[in-house]
Amino acid sequence: MKSHGRRTADLATSRVPRAPEDADEVSDDLATRRLLGGFGGGPAGDRAAVADVLLGLSQAAAERPDIVSADLNPLLIVQGRPIAVDALVEVR
Repeated sequence: MKSHGRRTADLATSRVPRAPEDADEVSDDLATRRLLGGFGGGPAGDRAAVADVLLGLSQAAAERPDIVSADLNPLLIVQGRPIAVDALVEVR
């Protein structure tokens, strides 16, 4: 899947991932990807759960062609699980 688009500070943009390895590449583009390994003695982030979030967005986009973009900001890892604190989904 490579070329995910632009990267600014801690932002990764991409076309919708179609497979878990594509979703992993998106999270690998984040500047803070090392935090998925754990921070300050906390648990490691569940990379598979983050991939599931991205794949869920991909599935939603496939089922709803009127979805133009989705912004999860921030997507936190709490007790090893992803939580979207705020989300914006743009539809046509």
